[in-house]
Amino acid sequence: MLRSTAVAMLALVAGCEQKHSEQELQVRIALLEAENSRLRQAADRADSARAEYNSCLANASAAYEGRWDISCARLRKEAFRRKAECEAVNGKNDLSCDSVEIPSARECALPNDLAKDYDLGLRHDEQLCLGQFKIEH
Repeated sequence: MLRSTAVAMLALVAGCEQKHSEQELQVRIALLEAENSRLRQAADRADSARAEYNSCLANASAAYEGRWDISCARLRKEAFRRKAECEAVNGKNDLSCDSVEIPSARECALPNDLAKDYDLGLRHDEQLCLGQFKIEH
């Protein structure tokens, strides 16, 4: 009888240990699922920040190109005006009017100082984007 009681006690202890192990596993699973969820949310936030950063850079580039294009259009307009004035004063066949260069609409070169200002402005805007949307790797 003592032996059957000891066997019963061992079976009871083994059952308790198994139940305890199952509870520990369930707790561990819950912790891992919570950590996985936290990591997914962090990845989603990083993806969102990266997309916003890229959008910010695109806006900075578009603003830069817009400033450049407007300045080129002004230079072209001014050159056309100067050439027209020259031709009005000297006649259309006057060779001195040919010296008035009309900048290309596609490949417009701005004066160096203005181009440098625009380049610095673009770099500044890019730095603002970087500061605004810090992306963690």
